[in-house]
Amino acid sequence: MKTKLSRKAAVLCRERGIEVKKQTRELNTPDEQLLRRTNRH
Repeated sequence: MKTKLSRKAAVLCRERGIEVKKQTRELNTPDEQLLRRTNRH
């Protein structure tokens, strides 16, 4: 079961990652920089 769950999770992560990259490329707003700064802290 763990292998199946991990595979599904990996696929979801990949899909989400691609979506996020597309959004960041389209937007590329300064808000993203602020989010990155907050995430660092």
